[in-house]
Amino acid sequence: MINETMAVALCVLAIVLVVWGASAFRSGSRVFCRIAPPVTLALFCCFVALACGVPTGLMHPCMAPAAAVLVGIAACVLVASAFAHIVHSRRVNPMAAATLGVAAALAGVEALSVANVREAASLLAARVLGLLSFIGLWLSFVFVVFIVCSAAYRIAYSRRRIAHAEPFDFIVVHGAKIFGTEPSPLLASRVDAAYDLWRRQNECGVIVVSGGQGSDEVVTEADAMKRYLLRRGMPEAAIVEEGRSTTTLENVICSQVIMNERTDGKPYRVALVSSEFHVFRCAVLAQRVRLDFEVVAAPTRPATLLRSLARECGGVLIEYPRHLVLLALIWFVGTMLCGL
Repeated sequence: MINETMAVALCVLAIVLVVWGASAFRSGSRVFCRIAPPVTLALFCCFVALACGVPTGLMHPCMAPAAAVLVGIAACVLVASAFAHIVHSRRVNPMAAATLGVAAALAGVEALSVANVREAASLLAARVLGLLSFIGLWLSFVFVVFIVCSAAYRIAYSRRRIAHAEPFDFIVVHGAKIFGTEPSPLLASRVDAAYDLWRRQNECGVIVVSGGQGSDEVVTEADAMKRYLLRRGMPEAAIVEEGRSTTTLENVICSQVIMNERTDGKPYRVALVSSEFHVFRCAVLAQRVRLDFEVVAAPTRPATLLRSLARECGGVLIEYPRHLVLLALIWFVGTMLCGL
């Protein structure tokens, strides 16, 4: 009876968390990026308790079919992403090797954990593998949630559906790879989304093209984007170049400096335009520097999206290192309370 009551309570909690997260998702980027991390962690705990059981789910989550399926899905997507990198670059580049390594680690830890359970190995080995399996399941869970949210954000906040009561003062385009002096298809998609948004708000505000010059690039990404916009007929006075940044964080900070200078410290609203897999990290960083912003997702080719998911999810996880510590603490306290 107690187990049934607990299961019902956890189901209700999971439903409440999903509704809460969905309402934040519809409320805008600033709300969602604050709520998403704790909701994801809470949903993971519900998943472990419901799908894997307690205390079994703490020490041997891999034994639950739902957990095995989740890890399998994550590993398969990672392998597909790695092969997409190999096909694109025609060689095993560092990103492809790293992605394959993560996929092998997830699958390997789960396999070792299953073998450990069946062979009744030492308690120390069981604890180590239990923790690694728990963390591997967490990474798989986050990766799958990230994929789902990236797809949902593109649908819910497509550039055709964004409607605001007042226009944005600035539209910041985050840089990406260029070919010679031309934007890559990925970058062109972002610039097109920014230009369309500018046109829809009656050509108000300015577009800030943000991106420096990489070691293998002949001009800055900002310069390539500006030329692209000029060819589309946009007046030069409505384009501002930020050509120093080389990372997403620098995109946000350097663009903020320019916008502050142009407004003399007065309040302003910003639209951050990037690919759907990249908008969450843009939102997190923009919130940290206290911008009044919204993010706009530009469409991405399926092959490019597949190549980018693993790297971008890793970038998001790096922004929340405390969650990994908290997860280990939850596992440790849980195993102690359960007497494992």
